Amino acid sequence: MVTMKKAKTGQEMLDSWQELVGNGEIDDIKRVFQVFAEKMPTLLEHYTQTPLIESIERGTLDPKTRELVILGILAAMQCGPGLIFHIQGAVHAGATVEEIMEVMFLSAYQHGKVQVAALGQSVEEGLRRAEKMQAKAKKSGKKSK
Repeated sequence: MVTMKKAKTGQEMLDSWQELVGNGEIDDIKRVFQVFAEKMPTLLEHYTQTPLIESIERGTLDPKTRELVILGILAAMQCGPGLIFHIQGAVHAGATVEEIMEVMFLSAYQHGKVQVAALGQSVEEGLRRAEKMQAKAKKSGKKSK
């Protein structure tokens, strides 16, 4: 984290992320953020660099747990570049493939469950209205299609 704390320019911030993944490949994630490094490094500072440094310094979560939590969030958000980067970070922090895959499963499970729950009220209301339509049609002698 020494490099991350010392980073001042946008490019230094991007380059400092290497320490999170050890010898992992980060050129793709750097490309995703390159425009901000060049055009508005304060965005990187306020939305990526500083919050992560603060989380690391608080030490509430160990590095492996922090990376696994981030992975679950990124999976739910379907953020491919972030997943690639943070899978490497999780492995660098000691996570196993089994732990990473369990996080992917839990993220997909929760995402699916939220989708089903979000549909629930609309489906219930749609069925209620359909039943009402059928009752009206029955009273008037018409069949509902």
